[in-house]
Amino acid sequence: MTSEVVESSSIATLNNPTKLDFQGLEAMDSKFFGFVPSRSMASKDPAGKNSDIAIRLRAVMDAEGFGTQDAFAERLKVEKKRLNNALVGYPLSIELAQRIKQVVPGITRDWLYDGDEGGLPVSLRDRLREAETRLRVGAGRASGTKNRSTTSTAKRSTARAS
Repeated sequence: MTSEVVESSSIATLNNPTKLDFQGLEAMDSKFFGFVPSRSMASKDPAGKNSDIAIRLRAVMDAEGFGTQDAFAERLKVEKKRLNNALVGYPLSIELAQRIKQVVPGITRDWLYDGDEGGLPVSLRDRLREAETRLRVGAGRASGTKNRSTTSTAKRSTARAS
């Protein structure tokens, strides 16, 4: 009679929806249950602080007269480390781009992300171009002058003089 009681109690346990019987499962992993792995951290641009977006952010700081990252971060009302992430090559968040748009009249997200000058006011565009050129020359990546060396410039000026 005791074996009948044991059998009936084990059947009750297996049919009880409040108890889970994991016997036979070797592993409870994402493959079995179909969990999507969590997103990894944002990847840093290999160019780092010389990435296009980082240089454009520095150009905004220069053109608009924000002397330091601290001053720019304070004006944007963000922590300095959030701004610094974008300045060292991590992706620019939509929220940070939106705050920059609010603080710098005329700036567009198209310019911040892609360098598209189409929607910029002319005066802002000119200031940003000048600042960006200075920064790229300092980083050794001037637009349109990538392969020009000082020796070739010197040779041209010598040839003109003679």
